Amino acid sequence: MKLDRINKKDLNAHLKESAKKLEFRIWRPYLLKLNSTKINARIFYFGIFITKGALEKLDKEEQFAILDHEFGHIKRWKEDIFLIIYCLLPLPFIVYSIFDLLLHFLLFRCLILEKVLITIPFFIFFLILRFFKLDYMINLKIKSEFEADKISAELGNAKALISVLQKKKADKEQSYSSYSRILDFILRLIPRFYFSNHLIHPPIDERIKKLEEFL
Repeated sequence: MKLDRINKKDLNAHLKESAKKLEFRIWRPYLLKLNSTKINARIFYFGIFITKGALEKLDKEEQFAILDHEFGHIKRWKEDIFLIIYCLLPLPFIVYSIFDLLLHFLLFRCLILEKVLITIPFFIFFLILRFFKLDYMINLKIKSEFEADKISAELGNAKALISVLQKKKADKEQSYSSYSRILDFILRLIPRFYFSNHLIHPPIDERIKKLEEFL
């Protein structure tokens, strides 16, 4: 999926204002658009991306709310550092394994099976290790989402963020075919085994209930 820089003055002005309120004195994230029809936003290495679907289906106040939620995650990086390390730690291993196998396939095709047989046991062992502290990491992830919602609400976005969550829920239910259910199950199963629920958020109804306390 393609990422494009967003140059909308109102969104970038809001990012600047939120950065000031949250005391990011020097750093302000880049704002990028992801070519996806889903209503979503995520933090990444250099800032925040928001989907095309969110830009089309949400009004300005709702867009501000979802961006401030992501700012909440950035603000909490010290509290979530263990979660960040836990999620990113496998990536160098994955990249190395893929590169190593590809190199052996291209240069020494006769040895690729031998290389796979050597790599797989280490990979399985690494997966088993990731089950330790899994419940703790899942709870930490859920807490992180609630706290990011709280930060967005404290910036004055409680009502707008509730509206965002309601639209996300309706959008998901509308497009929830049998195929989507299977795919969603797989996408939730993979992170549970490997990325410690990195893609899983608390139930939307629970998030809305907590946000209603700020109204």
